[in-house]
Amino acid sequence: LGFDETGALSPPETVVLICQAAEGKGDSDSQNLLGVMYLAGLGVVQNTDLALQWLNTAARRGNADAYYNLAITYATGTILASYRLCDARFNDELAEAYYLDARRLGHPNARVESFAAFKSRIVSETNTNLEIVTPSCGPDQANTTTGQNK
Repeated sequence: LGFDETGALSPPETVVLICQAAEGKGDSDSQNLLGVMYLAGLGVVQNTDLALQWLNTAARRGNADAYYNLAITYATGTILASYRLCDARFNDELAEAYYLDARRLGHPNARVESFAAFKSRIVSETNTNLEIVTPSCGPDQANTTTGQNK
């Protein structure tokens, strides 16, 4: 791939390695990370459907972080505790199921609080005006502010 021999990777090289680990090796940590990247549009084109597919793939492999990220996404419609997804799919029942799976697998945050406390905390922490605008919802369907990720 022509990577720098010093071990320093450029952002595109990093994305390529994460994609290869997620797709080729089936690494659940990379699949979770790729899901978050697609949700937020970090290094890739933002795509909520593809993000949820990667997070679910990692979750099926027993990745507690993926279950926790799915719980946050379905409970609050946010990612990375700052960006609200304009095409979010809210589903408290599904969010709670994912949260309980994260707890069962020993996720450190899920072990210390109930789902109700988790949701209340996450909602208060993610009270933000930053919104990710996707091609599917566009600027006409979302209230956007400076700092948005396009």
